[in-house]
Amino acid sequence: MRLLVNTTIAALSLVSCTLYNEPTTTINESVATGEHNATETKPLEWRTYLPDGQLNVQGLWTYTLGGLNIEELSNVMETERTAPSMIIEPSDQVLPYHPWARTRRNEVLNNYNHPNHAQVDPQNRGWPDGIPRLNYYTPGPIQILQPPGYVVFLYETQHEFRVVPLDRRPRLDSKIKLWMGDSRGRWEENTLIIDVTNHNDSTRLSVVGDFHSDEMRVIESFTFIDSDTLEYRAKIDDPKTYTKPWVLGVTIKRDTLPGNEIMEYSGVEGEKDANLMVEIPLNAQQ
Repeated sequence: MRLLVNTTIAALSLVSCTLYNEPTTTINESVATGEHNATETKPLEWRTYLPDGQLNVQGLWTYTLGGLNIEELSNVMETERTAPSMIIEPSDQVLPYHPWARTRRNEVLNNYNHPNHAQVDPQNRGWPDGIPRLNYYTPGPIQILQPPGYVVFLYETQHEFRVVPLDRRPRLDSKIKLWMGDSRGRWEENTLIIDVTNHNDSTRLSVVGDFHSDEMRVIESFTFIDSDTLEYRAKIDDPKTYTKPWVLGVTIKRDTLPGNEIMEYSGVEGEKDANLMVEIPLNAQQ
């Protein structure tokens, strides 16, 4: 895997790209994060820059495990625990589903501990988590690399990765739908903003059934508060599923333990509910 990563990064480094000087403007938060009150950044003496002008944020990053739910969830996994909401906007922390979409989500919410085949979380089948879910619901770290003109994310979970160009290249045709979407990034001060389109509708936003359509657009902002902390926000705009855009957010911390690295990931090996995953005929299970 390391050989593949190194080869990929070497190839990207050879691509001609626009170089970036340190920006002098501040981020337009109404675009990147849906007009929420972002955490104030600390003094920026910690900043260092790469030769192409990017803020240097390379390394391993981890976060408190989330993604079971988006709205507040009580009786988590049939226990007395309550999982907090991840919603930044709207202020009532209720997802603005269309009525038909809320009904569909609730069918999974009411059965996520004992789902039928159609209700099983796609992640349990080893399918990609997609964006934004990969940034707030994986058990392993995220490694950020920055070859000239790009930001590359390597996810331990299911060996997912994404390559985000910063050179304002044209979008893919809207008819092309991808598991990880089509990303275009830019830096504004200490915030990386990524506009992601061209999603398919096969990924979920949570275990309990929160979902989106293939019309979803995600505007992500990675605001680096200091050398070891970033605030992640994702603005979800999907008029087919929701009545208005909404914003989720989590805090992500740098992994500073010496020697830590992305490890091999085993997600579905030894699965005891294989019949739920792929609808194996009963006579084939015997």
